Amino acid sequence: MADMNIGKCTSSDSTAQKLHEMDNSDCSRQSEINMLSIPKKSNHKIYKFTNKAILIPINIKNIKKQQIGLNDLAQVIPETFSWLKTGGNKIEDGRRNQGECGCCWAFSVATVLGDRYALKYNIEAPYPSVANLVSCGGPWVGSQSEYNILAKDQCECGGVTYGGAKWLESNYITTEDCWPFSTISFSNIAPNCPSSNMGDGCCIDDNNESYCCNNKKTGKFSIKPDSTFHILKHSDGVPLLNETITRIKQEIMAGPVSTTIFVPPNFQNWWNNHNNEGSLLTEDIFKPTGPPTINGHAIVITGWGKKGGVNYWEIRNSWGPAAYAYVAMSSDINKEYYYGIDIPIIPPGNNSFVNRIENYQGGVISFEVGPLSDNIKKNTGDGGKPVMIINPKKSIDIFLISGIGVIFIFSVLLYIFI
Repeated sequence: MADMNIGKCTSSDSTAQKLHEMDNSDCSRQSEINMLSIPKKSNHKIYKFTNKAILIPINIKNIKKQQIGLNDLAQVIPETFSWLKTGGNKIEDGRRNQGECGCCWAFSVATVLGDRYALKYNIEAPYPSVANLVSCGGPWVGSQSEYNILAKDQCECGGVTYGGAKWLESNYITTEDCWPFSTISFSNIAPNCPSSNMGDGCCIDDNNESYCCNNKKTGKFSIKPDSTFHILKHSDGVPLLNETITRIKQEIMAGPVSTTIFVPPNFQNWWNNHNNEGSLLTEDIFKPTGPPTINGHAIVITGWGKKGGVNYWEIRNSWGPAAYAYVAMSSDINKEYYYGIDIPIIPPGNNSFVNRIENYQGGVISFEVGPLSDNIKKNTGDGGKPVMIINPKKSIDIFLISGIGVIFIFSVLLYIFI
């Protein structure tokens, strides 16, 4: 496993310290998986983990407060739920491939963004531009980054899911048709972010080479301000496994979510040994055979189920078709094999850390999408609709108000008839 050139991936100041001080410092800055862009079975290759990177811990202030209320108790969570099977044309089919570029974080965020836009506004999957997010977004990368890390170094330096999502709260990305991933060259050089916003038209100009410059208007995709959060229940500095899994399931019913894992030692071989050209990699459920490695990877969780007594997550990867697979929940593997798929973990090799939630890394993030552009054709989606989760605190308030009202009416009627 080759070390990356740390020099080009850090500024003269302490980048890790800067990131830790930012609002998005709770996101894991993790090494990326580099994937060969070869989806055909006959050309399937062994993928290699080639990068090391800085890990950024969870920041407790970015965990949304989620109170246990009557709605949590009443919420019916099915044993099986799958956006792959029920999402129709609203959910991405897994065709995307990150190739040898270490930008899984951007694929995870951009594809979840597209899924959630389609589900909320009942449109066909819009496929937001990953290359746009790679070149422009996040605190760690992009030619507009304050950390002096050029977009051309993104594929080697990687990025963070939470940081990319926070950037999208005040910015937007366009579509894959407008800014295709092919603009990231075979040498893994991303084009610089345009010096000015692209406006309503598709036009990217990198070193006088224009991409998709025309009069066609493109959609803009963003994240609702202050809506990005970690899905995590914890107590006394320790993540609560079952409670966190329940909240993740509730959030998935509203749309897919992004997660960052520490890659298990047998994951790569398992994936390569199941090379299906359909949507689902295999009916088999992946289970780690040892403690996780220090390598990080961002993926998407699109559902869950139980088969053969094993509870699993339905995930979508960014390695080209087949992209969907089943992986065991943390509840169904040895604790020492936890890899961050649902609850964050203490990073491998740091077992001396005390139980403080800020020492944990990995886990799931979610967000709400921004407004829909006027030029996007409406009502083009088919398939399932999101299951909206009522705010637990509001459900308590409604119950109390309704209860008081019933008591009041009953008292009045009793007074009248007596």
